[in-house]
Amino acid sequence: MMRSRIGPNLMGMSRTFLRVIAFVFVAIIASSCDQTTPHKIPKGSIQNLTPYPTSVHEITRDSIKVEFYSGESLRVEGLSKLGVSEGVVRDWISKSGVRLEEDFATNANLVFKRKNIEGGSNKIRVEDYELIVQKDVITISAFTETGLFRGFTTLRLMMPNECEYGGCSMGFFLPEVLIQDGPEFEHRGLLLDCCRHFMEPEFVMKMIDNLALHKMNVLHWHLTEDQGWRIAIDAFPKLTEVGAWRTELDGTRHGGFYSKDQIREIIRYAQARH
Repeated sequence: MMRSRIGPNLMGMSRTFLRVIAFVFVAIIASSCDQTTPHKIPKGSIQNLTPYPTSVHEITRDSIKVEFYSGESLRVEGLSKLGVSEGVVRDWISKSGVRLEEDFATNANLVFKRKNIEGGSNKIRVEDYELIVQKDVITISAFTETGLFRGFTTLRLMMPNECEYGGCSMGFFLPEVLIQDGPEFEHRGLLLDCCRHFMEPEFVMKMIDNLALHKMNVLHWHLTEDQGWRIAIDAFPKLTEVGAWRTELDGTRHGGFYSKDQIREIIRYAQARH
């Protein structure tokens, strides 16, 4: 009788023991994964470049593609050469997770250079740039502020997606590459019709961000017609009191307009993004 009782008890204890061992094993694996995941350094590529640059040459050594590693900080030289776009570039780098260090005359790993315009300047296009990632340094050079900003935009598109959300605190890898680029068409734009459907200033600025990210250079901002008047004119207040609003077929009221200060702010925002 004792054997019949002890046997099942031992079997139950064995099963419990095996469950405990399995649980501990899984916990160890999970803990190990949690420890290693934050140390994974993201990699960028040239596959996300839109529009694709005129010339892209990946650098190799002994027929093997090589990579640039940023380290945990970007030591920047020549940021002021971006002019009106300086703040835009500074803010984006700061939010990428990489530590931004400025005014490095030596040992910089991100350099902005303005080329000298000498003979034959009539052949120079304001948006042309050159981007070189090689030997621990990223160099962006151009004849104009606009060209430097276009070059930085290409660098941004090359960088890992994690940088867009502050996920590059451990730095990032990039392929070593030589890019020479300039637009094929002088006019590359978007029509934003805010007459038929009013769009808030924040939305307009978001659209400007998207245009700049794709190197488009013209925003056709449609603001006045019979469907809606969107500009505040002090001498003619009824243009916005009456003309900025309409009643839809379902009885709802649609409309809105931009103050002069809002329009100035949006123009400045667009100028900083060329």
